[in-house]
Amino acid sequence: MYICGLFIMLTLEFMKKLLLLSISLGLSVVVFAQPHWHLDRNGLRDVAPDTVQTVSFPASIAKTVGGVWDFSALDTLGEAVISRLEVSGQTVNMVESETTFHFTAQAGGNYYSGWENDFKTVELHDPYNKLPYPLYPGRREVANYTASGLFVNTGIPTFITGKYELEVLDEGTILLPGGHERCAARCMKTIDSYTETGGGVTEVSIEKHLWYVPYYSFPLFVTTQVAYTYNDQTYDTLRTAYYTLNQAPQPAIRTINDTTICLGQSVEITATGRGNFYWRENTAGSVFQPFNNTVITPETTLSYIFMAEDEQCSSQPAFDTLTIYIDIAPTLVVGNRDIVHCARTLMYLHAASNMPLQWFERNDYGELIPVEDAVYPEKSTVYIVQAGNSCLTLTDSVNVSVIAVEAPELTILSSGKDVIFDIENYAANLFNYSLNFGDGSPSDYRPMSLHHYSAAGSYTAVLTLTGKQTGCEAAFDYPIVIDEQESNPLIIYPNPAHYVLNVIAPEEILFYRIVDVSGQNIYKYAQCSGSETGLQIDVLTLPVNAYVLQVQTRSGWLSHTFIKAQ
Repeated sequence: MYICGLFIMLTLEFMKKLLLLSISLGLSVVVFAQPHWHLDRNGLRDVAPDTVQTVSFPASIAKTVGGVWDFSALDTLGEAVISRLEVSGQTVNMVESETTFHFTAQAGGNYYSGWENDFKTVELHDPYNKLPYPLYPGRREVANYTASGLFVNTGIPTFITGKYELEVLDEGTILLPGGHERCAARCMKTIDSYTETGGGVTEVSIEKHLWYVPYYSFPLFVTTQVAYTYNDQTYDTLRTAYYTLNQAPQPAIRTINDTTICLGQSVEITATGRGNFYWRENTAGSVFQPFNNTVITPETTLSYIFMAEDEQCSSQPAFDTLTIYIDIAPTLVVGNRDIVHCARTLMYLHAASNMPLQWFERNDYGELIPVEDAVYPEKSTVYIVQAGNSCLTLTDSVNVSVIAVEAPELTILSSGKDVIFDIENYAANLFNYSLNFGDGSPSDYRPMSLHHYSAAGSYTAVLTLTGKQTGCEAAFDYPIVIDEQESNPLIIYPNPAHYVLNVIAPEEILFYRIVDVSGQNIYKYAQCSGSETGLQIDVLTLPVNAYVLQVQTRSGWLSHTFIKAQ
């Protein structure tokens, strides 16, 4: 599409300078309807500014005897970057030097709505289609229009009445200076005649010939003749010609990626790019055929060659290769789908397939999280196994019920180097106990035990529970610290005690009491004479448990732990 200046200058010299630029400018605004002649609208953002070479005005625009427009002998004059596009949705602006021309791109063409610069603003009352689609030879279009404007510096209004005429003349090959040759060019003639009133009356007639070539976003070659008649009946004529130096994009093609399907499945083959598409099988003797997106059902692995070519004389075809592989269906066999497993132990998930397997665990949000086939299950869960390829995926699941052994309630009472371990309220009929004291001494298998550490230091006692019915085993660690400085001046024996507990204190005993390990329940207490340093306490009636003996002397309280045995 070509933009004509719809304005009048205050002086002829200023008008000539500005219009010499404006009449040299061209635009092919692009929409969806005709990718053969114009880039699609999504490609507009990648269109480079139009760089032009001005040339001497041709003596004739007629074809030669061979059906060619021959402009190869024209003298070159100058070179300039003249226009660029700005696209936002269907709004397309063409910026030429300091002037911005406004269009709306629609399926049927490009609708011109006005222009603006620092000198003047013009707005059409009703936009008209300045470059309709498609540009087939013999097409004619006429648009009458009116517009209003304003001279920016003076505020003087202007009014424009005009007629825009378009005719697509012919198609052929065009030769340009420098030996450039382009095929499939279509010549379009436009005449824009208008009268502008505003500080005077000016009549303008702009006649253009424009040659459009496939895959160029601007006209390839343009001639312009502008005739002015002023209100004083003087007139002026300007003529200019130029061709674009922008290179036509080469043909390009991109097919879908190589893909694998199962025998009997179908696949849609598609290709995108620029040019006319052809394809053939990648076998000897096959020939290229025009390509349209198609669906095939191959019975064996096949390779195809695609080609894109366009109408330009100098363009080279582009090629791409696509292979469709035929795959076999996967198999999946899962054995036991309901597994009972001990917590904290390694478990292997088993399945068989002729394809690689992948295990998943469904998390609390319902998402599938990949896992290895060797896991440490901590809770009852479902593991999902998948086996497959591009043609099919098979899925099965394994339910794992985890037997969890919770840490028991273990009370540890320390008195010097003597330590009482008491497992409370645990199901002795379900578990066997093994308590390793961490100092190399033999393990104890009773729920309650008294152990004497021979040396100070840090130890780790390990309590192991083994299920009598399930065989599940769980071990729990307990740190023990024996202080070298800590000593207990209170001596008791025997410990554990069955009937009588003997007590020896370093001073006279004033009072004693026996409490449970929590310190809440008092089982025995007595006031003593204060003249004896020894006691014999009857513990026969005490329940079997761990206790704390608390003794008061004149210097204070002393305590010692002991076990009441059966």
